[in-house]
Amino acid sequence: MCFSRDLLEPYLGLGKYQITVYEIVGGIYYPKATMTVDYRTSHLPEAVWGGTGVSPDLYFDYDDLTDKLYYANTTVQPVDVRIWDKQGINLIETELEPLPPSNFSIPNKNQFQSNPQLVWDHSIAENYRTGYAVYRREAIGSYQKIATLSKNTTSYTDQNTVISEAGENIRYYVKTINGNRESDPSPSIQIVGGVLNKIGNQPLTYYLNQNYPNPFNPTTTIAYSIPDDEHVTLKVYNTLGEEVAELVNEIKSAGIYSTNFNAENLPSGIYIYRITAGKYTDSKKLLLVK
Repeated sequence: MCFSRDLLEPYLGLGKYQITVYEIVGGIYYPKATMTVDYRTSHLPEAVWGGTGVSPDLYFDYDDLTDKLYYANTTVQPVDVRIWDKQGINLIETELEPLPPSNFSIPNKNQFQSNPQLVWDHSIAENYRTGYAVYRREAIGSYQKIATLSKNTTSYTDQNTVISEAGENIRYYVKTINGNRESDPSPSIQIVGGVLNKIGNQPLTYYLNQNYPNPFNPTTTIAYSIPDDEHVTLKVYNTLGEEVAELVNEIKSAGIYSTNFNAENLPSGIYIYRITAGKYTDSKKLLLVK
């Protein structure tokens, strides 16, 4: 037996193996002797190819008279072998491949005007975990890592995204980290909402997001952020400067918000939406196509 990444039988990867000797009688397998070998240490060197092949890590003999396994050329029976004990190496787990987290969900994915709250459970491999990575993909683009979390964390709130009734499709998944390795992703979950211009742990700023979808018919979502408590107005105008809709006119606490604009009673064309919050003001264009 020997460890190798070459995927050529009978070499082993890093894992725990049960080895059983069977006797086949009439096409039925009868177990005669069994043992386990634990290869779960990333300190284990790979088998080295040489002119005569490889040098195995362990040798075993099977005695078909007693139906027992022995270490080669001994009368000692292996039961639960740990390769680091037999090879005189260290037990190092931080480079073993981790399993993805389980039971990933976003319980509030249908709560409009809220931030997505991602939750998950630890995988069954408790020891092979040094942290978690959260990934997000917006409607156009690839998955981007948006957070790296500690190994005991089982939840994350994306403060940079607001769930809304109308918006872009946003997907999330979570990976387990172990040292420099990441697991396969958890199943992904989709929400509808908008992503604002907030990066990492930087504080909120005044920001008006481009509406989504755009062009739209007849509803679209407009998201914005304010860093302080302010009186906020958000209005929509036609190209003549005439107000056609007032979406927000109230005092808002610092945070991220989104609101829907329904233009079913308006004709197709270009419109302008403008936000005012304290001394901050900004405007953007939107296109209604019917």
